[in-house]
Amino acid sequence: MVFIHPPTGCCGPKADCKVSENRVYPLGLDIIAPCTTALQAPLAATVADIGHEAGKGNYGGHVLIAHASYGLETFYSFYGYLPRADMPAKGCRLEPGEPFARLGAFHKNGNGFHDTHLQVITAEGLQRGYQFKGYCTPEGLPELEGLCPSPLSLFRT
Repeated sequence: MVFIHPPTGCCGPKADCKVSENRVYPLGLDIIAPCTTALQAPLAATVADIGHEAGKGNYGGHVLIAHASYGLETFYSFYGYLPRADMPAKGCRLEPGEPFARLGAFHKNGNGFHDTHLQVITAEGLQRGYQFKGYCTPEGLPELEGLCPSPLSLFRT
C-alpha cells in the first residue's frame, strides 16, 4: 500500500522554521510506502546528483535525476529521505521503470519516516536553489509553476 501525503509545513522537525518563515506551501509530495520499497525512474533519465544532508528533519540521502528529451527542456526529479547505501552512482543512466533506490528505516534515511519526498524542478528552479527548498511562502506561489511544477504526473503506484 502506498500513501501520498502533501506536507502541510505545520508538522515535523523543521515546523518551527517553516512556519516562522511563512514557508507553508509544499513544493512536492511525501510518498509513504513500506521500507525497502523500490523507487523506479518514471522516465528515461541520468543521475545528475546524489548526496546526504545530515541532521534531524533534513533530506538525508537524496538523488536528483535529469530527464532530457529531444525538443523538450530538461527537468529534474528529486527524491529525498533515502538510505545512502542504496543510492545509484552519479552519471548512471536509468530507463523508465528501472529501480534506482529503496525506502529505508529511520536509522538509515536521515531519521525520517519510511517515505520519499518527490519534487519536480525545472532547470531554472535548480539554478535558483530549489533542490533543497521543500516549501515556499505565499509570495513565492506565482512563480512556482515555472520552478517546481506538480510532481503528480510522474507518480504512479
